[in-house]
Amino acid sequence: MVHLPHDAMLEESRNESCHNGKNTGFFQGGSYSYEKMFLIDELDLGKYIALQFEGVYQHAAVFINGKEIAYHAYGYTEFTVDISEEVQPGENTVSVSVDNHLEPNSRWYTGSGIYRPVYLLIKEREHIKDLKIITKSYVPAVIEVQADAPDATVEILYNGRPVTSGGLGELQIPDAKLWSAETPNLYTCLVRTEKDELRQVFGIRKIE
Repeated sequence: MVHLPHDAMLEESRNESCHNGKNTGFFQGGSYSYEKMFLIDELDLGKYIALQFEGVYQHAAVFINGKEIAYHAYGYTEFTVDISEEVQPGENTVSVSVDNHLEPNSRWYTGSGIYRPVYLLIKEREHIKDLKIITKSYVPAVIEVQADAPDATVEILYNGRPVTSGGLGELQIPDAKLWSAETPNLYTCLVRTEKDELRQVFGIRKIE
């Protein structure tokens, strides 16, 4: 029994003669398997049902009820697996196999396994899938909001309070508070349609 996020590499023994060396804490690396039972309500069948993995290191294969339905090699990026057609009402089992035995494979300690959170997403079939926020300028602060929902409305929040709103496209944020390491100011972009809403946290800064 483990709790996510989980670093499976820490379950191994360390050896100073390990070929990985100090960059991976003298851990060998290996192969691991995770399994979890979850419930699906019969009323949710027909909806968009997915598993979102924020990070699995690495070579992750995802199985639903014994059937492999996805593979993600890279260990640093999130990925989402559509399981809408694979689940059944009642009990379902998700299994994830992870392979990190080909060490060394990085210049620093990576850990192994499902080292970031996993979410079960259940939405209507017609939902917002893609949301992108681009900083166009910072004096004045102008962002561009893109989404695959042409009729969506956009609201920008700071500390839970609206600062500007409109449709998709360019929006100016008045008196914008820029992001920095010392003052990590963050805004929330809320995109809504009649059937769905999606939030994305973002910061504004210029890097040269």
